[in-house]
Amino acid sequence: MLRPRTSDPDMTDVDDDPHVRATVSRLRASVVAASCGSLAFLLLGIVAIHRAWTAGVAEGRDAAAGSDPGVLPPLDGLLLVILGFVALGVTIVLVVRGPFDRARAQAEELVIANRRLQETTLETFAALGAAVEAKDRYTAGHGLRVTLVSILIAQELGLAADELDTLRHAATFHDIGKIAVPDHVLHRTGRLSDADFEAMKVHPVEGARICAKLAVLRDAVPLIRSHHERIDGRGYPDG
Repeated sequence: MLRPRTSDPDMTDVDDDPHVRATVSRLRASVVAASCGSLAFLLLGIVAIHRAWTAGVAEGRDAAAGSDPGVLPPLDGLLLVILGFVALGVTIVLVVRGPFDRARAQAEELVIANRRLQETTLETFAALGAAVEAKDRYTAGHGLRVTLVSILIAQELGLAADELDTLRHAATFHDIGKIAVPDHVLHRTGRLSDADFEAMKVHPVEGARICAKLAVLRDAVPLIRSHHERIDGRGYPDG
């Protein structure tokens, strides 16, 4: 708080403890007590304007009393007042900007942390996909090949950057649902029986279900679910 005094304060006490501020105010003849640095700067700006105004008025009176009536009083006091107002304006801007700058810094830190979390989760999903491919020797490296070819075609078609990201995610994780397919079905080298084929047909649905849990992959979910559909409608799981 700003305590009224008979003279300008000669000390500024900044402390978040009201008892300390009260003690300092009692011990000093002239003091400005503030609970935080921002308030202290604001109060100092007000004090500076008060001093400048007082000095300007006194200087003007002295000049008017001791000079020729036809001579204007000096402008030093007025300039001090103007500079005081400018200083106060700058102080107010700094006081107001402080919390916003901190909030912006915290928001930027949150964005970075969220990006790192997404990257870590994608790496975990990639490891899961690698584990699925390790179960199926026939399709080892298949996800990487599909990703490379898909991106090359998409770039030739002029797809936007966000569409390329979606396609990359879909191509990388399109077979992740095979983790739900029994090993004996994945390892079968000949033609699949009807029962085995039905078991295999669940992997697009399972892959879409798994990837839907991660926000960064949600745009890729329809592609993952539909990567075995055919233009003639005879694909799966919805054909």
